[in-house]
Amino acid sequence: MVRTNLITKLNNKTTASLLAILSNCILISVKFLIAGISGSVSILSEAIHSGMDLLASLIVFFSIRLSAEPANESFPFGYGKIENISALLEGILLFAAALIIIAEAIPKIIYPVETAETYLAIGVMSISTVINFLISSHLYKVAKSEDSMALAADAAHLRTDTYSSLGVAVGIILMRITGLHIIDPIIAVIVAMLITKAAYNLSRNALVQLLDARIPPEQCLKIKEVLERCQDKIINYHEIKTRKAGNNTFINLHITVDKNLTVKESHALEDFIESELELVIKNAYINIHVDPS
Repeated sequence: MVRTNLITKLNNKTTASLLAILSNCILISVKFLIAGISGSVSILSEAIHSGMDLLASLIVFFSIRLSAEPANESFPFGYGKIENISALLEGILLFAAALIIIAEAIPKIIYPVETAETYLAIGVMSISTVINFLISSHLYKVAKSEDSMALAADAAHLRTDTYSSLGVAVGIILMRITGLHIIDPIIAVIVAMLITKAAYNLSRNALVQLLDARIPPEQCLKIKEVLERCQDKIINYHEIKTRKAGNNTFINLHITVDKNLTVKESHALEDFIESELELVIKNAYINIHVDPS
């Protein structure tokens, strides 16, 4: 049953990741084509952004499959942190994309270039906005249900692309209305700023988990609530330590029990607390140390 659940989760995550790869392949081809026809630096920036999205989605796809490998003698805690590394790489790729876009935009701010085929460009950006919004929404949903940081990072990546595509479309419309061609590279720079912000958030969240920071306060509260419910069975609890690795949560804690408890009774108490914690914390690996009073 456990094996079946694991396979189902893996299939859900890989299917979502493959969907992101397919959509990025289509958008990259169309955006580069329209950028070449129109000469728009903001559309070129979007094509570069989608190229980074594709690379990120490929990294996510392989990281999901690798992170699902079972623990072994060499890696007794499993491969969950591969998802965190994947999210960090996504952040780095986004920083790189932002730098490339700014490098392309600055010369055209100084020497504005007329953009051709604006209606075609607006249409492509509008379609890109809708596609990226739908795909990112699906990725967010799967990431939440499967507690996947890699998929959440990919979803954030694509959601940034959604907003930037919308911004480019609006910028081209304004350029069409006003005749100010400098709007196009300025929009590209704004897109780069949005990408930089997303890159910072992704990188920070990934690093926090790679450095074994404790789990979020709301989850820590759930652990304490379980232990409070067991106060009739234990004297006290202390030294609670938690960390995340991919979608796995590791919990270590000490409980003080009556010194007259037998070994069998102590083990039964441990099992009870573990089962209660597993009900409130998904994919929890729990280690309880029993201290006699």
